[in-house]
Amino acid sequence: ETNGKTIKGSLVNGDTRVNTAQSKFGGASAFFDGSGDYLATSSRADFDMGSGDFTIDFWLKTSQTGTTFIGGQTVAAGNEYTRLMLNNGKIQGGIRTNITFRGIESTSTVNDSIWHHVAFVRDGSTLRLFIDGTQENTFNVGSELHQDVVAQFAIGRTGEYNDQYFN
Repeated sequence: ETNGKTIKGSLVNGDTRVNTAQSKFGGASAFFDGSGDYLATSSRADFDMGSGDFTIDFWLKTSQTGTTFIGGQTVAAGNEYTRLMLNNGKIQGGIRTNITFRGIESTSTVNDSIWHHVAFVRDGSTLRLFIDGTQENTFNVGSELHQDVVAQFAIGRTGEYNDQYFN
C-alpha cells in the first residue's frame, strides 16, 4: 500500500507502488524501478494454457535499454513457460511447447517513453504479437501444446526467476 492505494495481487515485492504521476487511463499505474520489484500470483489453474487460445495484454511505458523481463511464468531455475520481455527496445513473447521454446519479437521498438499497448495472443495454432493494435509478428506452433507448470505468474519479472527486473 502506498498513499492509501493498494496494488492487488497475491504478492507485492520490493517497492512496487502505485504511481499517480503517470498513467494511460484510470489516474494511476504500477511503477517498477528495476530493483527487485514485482507483482505475483500463486500458481493456479487459470494460467494453465494447454492448447487453448489466450491473450495477455497491457499498456507499457519505458525507456529501458538492454534485456529485462516484463512478466510471465517461469520456474526458479529459469526454465521459461510463458514469457514477455523487452530486448533492446523490442517486445519478445514466447511459450514453452511440448517440443521446445517458441518465441516471436516485435519489429518496432517501444522504449521511447511513450505509452504502448502490447498484446501477446495464441489463436489456434498461431502466436501473434501486436503493438498499438498492429500485428507485428506471427509464429505457427502447429499442434504443439503449451507446457503447463506449477509456478507463479508475475509482472515485473518472469515467474519465480530472480533476474532482469522490469524498469
